[in-house]
Amino acid sequence: MSNLILINQQELNEFHYKLDSIISKLETKQENPKEWLTAQETMEILKIKQTSLWAYRKAGKLTFTKINKRVYFLRKDILNLLDKYKIIGYDLKK
Repeated sequence: MSNLILINQQELNEFHYKLDSIISKLETKQENPKEWLTAQETMEILKIKQTSLWAYRKAGKLTFTKINKRVYFLRKDILNLLDKYKIIGYDLKK
C-alpha cells in the first residue's frame, strides 16, 4: 500500500534545487575523481547523518565495501541511488 504525499510548488522547487546541487557535486569534473568514497564523504554529498547511511546500507539501498572497520562506497552507486528515487514533477491542479 502506498501513501500519497502532497507538497506545494515551493517545496518541490526546493527539492529539485537540492537534488541538482547533489548531482552537480557528484558530477564535478576533477583531474582524478575518487571512485571510492569514505562514509564521511558519502554523508557530506548526500547531506545525511550516519544513522541514515547505516539504514541505507541495511536496507540494501546503497551497496558498500568494508575493509577492516572502514566502509567505502562507489561514486556510481550513489548516483544510481539518486536516479532510482528521482521523482518526476506533475501538475496537482488536474
